[in-house]
Amino acid sequence: MLSGNIGRILRLRPSQAIFVDRVVLANIVTSGITVWGEAMLPLIPVAPIRRFDVFKALFGLFPTALLCAAIFPLHPAVTRYAMAVLKRSVHNCFYCYELRRASLEEEIGFFERRLASNRTLIQLLTLRREYRNSFTFVAGCIPTLMRLHWRTSVDNRFPRKARKIAVPPA
Repeated sequence: MLSGNIGRILRLRPSQAIFVDRVVLANIVTSGITVWGEAMLPLIPVAPIRRFDVFKALFGLFPTALLCAAIFPLHPAVTRYAMAVLKRSVHNCFYCYELRRASLEEEIGFFERRLASNRTLIQLLTLRREYRNSFTFVAGCIPTLMRLHWRTSVDNRFPRKARKIAVPPA
């Protein structure tokens, strides 16, 4: 962990690690908790988040959303995969705005206020409570992904430094 190298942390090959955006490590470190021993989280170097990382995340998630829409007639249960893609996108974009994690409900509420109402985001919450296969949702994920990442890249000043973890007093 102390290397700050996402490839080493997640045990990825260097050829795979280049596809991981910097928001992933920032999210891991921000959500980490020291349960026992010395608080090491503040010592982990987290690289600033760049506009490039927002697009890197989009280009990592976008093909999965397209694949879900393409194979929906053959396997309607891909709705779950589309839900996971959109959820990851919401988490990623919210972190770029707020530099913190939150519940999915809070993050979607943030985007509802910031970017206006989005039927697909509301449908994500509905499907999490009461799952059903939905091509409308799967197809709606594609433009929603693009809009979330585009607005995140436009609305924020980059590079964005991840918040430092506070060390609790001993």
